Amino acid sequence: MWQLSPNDLPTLSRRDRGLLFNYFGARAGATHFSRMAAVTAAGYFVMGLMQYLVSNTFEAAADTPGWVLAFNEFAPIGLTVAAVLSVAYPLWRARAARLEAAELARALERRELDVSRLTEDQVFEKIVLPMVRSAGIPVDDD
Repeated sequence: MWQLSPNDLPTLSRRDRGLLFNYFGARAGATHFSRMAAVTAAGYFVMGLMQYLVSNTFEAAADTPGWVLAFNEFAPIGLTVAAVLSVAYPLWRARAARLEAAELARALERRELDVSRLTEDQVFEKIVLPMVRSAGIPVDDD
């Protein structure tokens, strides 16, 4: 098994560089969608808590229109459905990205490439930036 270092990345074949790019991209996607689901769930929790507190703290006046009372009654149901759908989708995408990353890790293992010492930034610097520059896209160095 070949333990890759950042200096080895430019010498890899085009196929191996593509596998590395896709592997680290899938890992980053899984992290992104997991965080998105957590933030969305926290947001819906806060909205649900606020809706509960407002509806239990303030009593409806006698002249409150019927549509306001109906909205107040059905708002928790709508909020729950929206929360489930809004959290389930990023979780599904995170799972799909994790499965893709696992498949790409197996492909890298079959190619006898060990990427355990590499970081996403190193792959970006040594693989992605040269591809972007060779395509003629100007990139400023920080």
